[in-house]
Amino acid sequence: MKRLGGVALIAAALMLAGCSTPEPTPTVTVTVTETPAPAPTVTVTVAPAEAESSATTPDRGAFVAALTAIDPGLTVNADRAVSRADDICLDIEQGKTDEQVVRNTELRFEGGNVPDLSADQAREIVDAARTYHC
Repeated sequence: MKRLGGVALIAAALMLAGCSTPEPTPTVTVTVTETPAPAPTVTVTVAPAEAESSATTPDRGAFVAALTAIDPGLTVNADRAVSRADDICLDIEQGKTDEQVVRNTELRFEGGNVPDLSADQAREIVDAARTYHC
């Protein structure tokens, strides 16, 4: 019986020893794999050009030639004359009366190389702008 008691004692000691030893904590391994982010998608929408029923492309050469025929002094500085034609077109687009457009044209083109611009010449300039520039 002593023998049985000794075995029981050893078994109990082993069990207690097993209880006092901490269980190993599980090891977790995390592997991070970087995958490149997808390239951003860019969407570009291009609006179709507006159809212009009666408008034409400005013809700078024809406009300058028309002004030269009215008075050569009007085209001493062709860039300035074309810029002033832009203003004529703007007056027309804004719905100004023909009288206002002609008067503004007189004020824009008179002076310097054309000291005395008549109302008829101003009207011809407006007509040229409408025909070749606006």
